[in-house]
Amino acid sequence: MKSQLSQAFAESVKPTEKREYYWDLDIPGFGLLVLPSGRKSWLYQSKLKGSRTDKRITLGTFPIMEFTKARGDAIKYAGVVQNGGNHAVEKEEEAIRCSTVKDVFEFYVKMGKMKPQTRKNVTAHCENHVYSKLGSMRYFDLTKPYFIRWLEANFKDAPGTAYNLILHTRSAYNFARGRGAIPAETVNPAAAVVREGGLTISLKKTAGYAMAMEDAELTDLLNAIREAYNHRDFNPINVAMIELILSTGARKGEILSLRFDEIDLEKRTITKINHKTSETSLMPRTIYLSDHALSVLDRAAEARKTMRRNSSEWVFPATRGRGHSSDANRPVTAIGNLCGFPSLKPHNLRSLYINVAIDSGVPLPVVSQNVGHSTVDTTLKHYLKNKKSSLLEGANGVGIKLASLAQMDD
Repeated sequence: MKSQLSQAFAESVKPTEKREYYWDLDIPGFGLLVLPSGRKSWLYQSKLKGSRTDKRITLGTFPIMEFTKARGDAIKYAGVVQNGGNHAVEKEEEAIRCSTVKDVFEFYVKMGKMKPQTRKNVTAHCENHVYSKLGSMRYFDLTKPYFIRWLEANFKDAPGTAYNLILHTRSAYNFARGRGAIPAETVNPAAAVVREGGLTISLKKTAGYAMAMEDAELTDLLNAIREAYNHRDFNPINVAMIELILSTGARKGEILSLRFDEIDLEKRTITKINHKTSETSLMPRTIYLSDHALSVLDRAAEARKTMRRNSSEWVFPATRGRGHSSDANRPVTAIGNLCGFPSLKPHNLRSLYINVAIDSGVPLPVVSQNVGHSTVDTTLKHYLKNKKSSLLEGANGVGIKLASLAQMDD
């Protein structure tokens, strides 16, 4: 029934033989539930976009939560729904902010999408192996060297368990970063860590990401990106994120976690304080924005508007919750399928930027610094790749020289 909810009303309303709902006259969806036992709870409900039924959440119990706080929360969640969000997800994520390793894993188990058996397996691994030894550690104190030493000391003869712990830890930290439960710049302790031959090792990236395209192939890729903006199977926010990686040569994580306060449009730069080489260089990383990159940022703004995901912090917000987008691999692969490169990965885009820059005559030291490499050797060893047409031109050049020398002998 409709009522003028207030602190006095909540105090005075009496229980009946059945549960009673009292809905506020001023704020649609804000209500008070009174059970026959006398228990009273503040509620908020609203229809989500595309849904015919109301989604109801419990704001808190009375009198622990007073009317003023409940009313404020109802107004806040009404705003979430109005902006196209999910008030139920918003409330769940607000309730969890991670401070320890255990918090990270519990957040992942509770909020992550997984099959019931997978959730059961992850929970068992955490309870049996993680929580007793690492659970109370602050999440940022679990560094990659510490994580590797812990695995070696405890699971040297249990490669299966070690493999699962690496997998679950990597997934948990990535998920928590993407949803804003821990800072986006937090280093994942299990990133690039594998179990091989009885030894846990941290892998260096190989040259497997090096990629070069002919002009026609690169045109096909750019056309596929443009097509994806209006394709029903693509989130245009993620498409803009992919195009910005290609347009700047930045690392995937640098763009996924891009914040508005890191962009200076007047100077045409992105400044990342926390980045891959920040511990060794002790300097912020500057990413320079071309005219094309600036136009991509404009498309990102349009995409946020289209998806109703305006954020005060993230340039590429997640589809739900308050974090940034966390998955670049799947949309990149999907775009690759559109243009005939089904194995395309985000790091291939970084390599493409490097090779297009070099083919365009940009000096190698400039390219190397633009992409944030500490030395030119890194660029040469892991990212440089010649186009087939360039190889043919080189071979033809040698052939022409040899033919001219042969004519001189005649």
